[in-house]
Amino acid sequence: MAGQNPSAMAYPTLDDFARNQVGVAGKVELIWQPLYDYNIYPTAGVGQLLFFAAPQGQGFSSQPIAAAAPKSAADSNMVLAGMLPAPQAFWLDGIEVVIEPGGTATANLYANAESTVFLAAQAAAATTIINDFNIIAKSGRLDLNIMQKNYYSESPLYRFPQRAFSRADMFAQTSSATTGSVVSMYPRCEGTGVRLDPGLGLATTTNFGVTLTWTTVVPTTAPGSGFNARIGVFLNGWLFRAAQ
Repeated sequence: MAGQNPSAMAYPTLDDFARNQVGVAGKVELIWQPLYDYNIYPTAGVGQLLFFAAPQGQGFSSQPIAAAAPKSAADSNMVLAGMLPAPQAFWLDGIEVVIEPGGTATANLYANAESTVFLAAQAAAATTIINDFNIIAKSGRLDLNIMQKNYYSESPLYRFPQRAFSRADMFAQTSSATTGSVVSMYPRCEGTGVRLDPGLGLATTTNFGVTLTWTTVVPTTAPGSGFNARIGVFLNGWLFRAAQ
């Protein structure tokens, strides 16, 4: 029993072990659980971003907290670099890309973009959210790599729409710099999500990753905002793990 003096206990038998084992020997449970990872897209642009390579506690967080803070569970559910820990495995059957414009140019920091403004002059500036999104979404190539082999490649990034998204309708009352107006906007990709058919099985400790590549560096400067954005990649599928 827990807390009992070990000197007063008999040695456990195999039956004792089986009755009190943590986890169910030989049994596996299956849950729907996408793998996800976010990275900051710098305002100067970047030639390549690697996803699922920096687990929690490493890399740079895409949460609006502090510059160069390490990744947390809000940024990624990876606990190892580029692989799943034992005894987990994954059935991958879809890919999504999330692109979110930002509101700061501070290195290694993401801040939420302002999507609602109240003066016409500010409303005009708010269109940079749309421009940032178009700059990134209409460029770039995605490569899914498993054990140093490419399994899927497609370009540009708007070819990977997301299942869930935030929505804001737009209303503009005036174009005057002095008369009040209300503008609310937030861009997104729409369409049928990317499905891998057949899916791909990732065994325990199998190395994998997603690379986004820009042949020509694409900054978010004018007509964009000049701010950092963030990009998230979701690998949709089913997680196999030991039953408990």
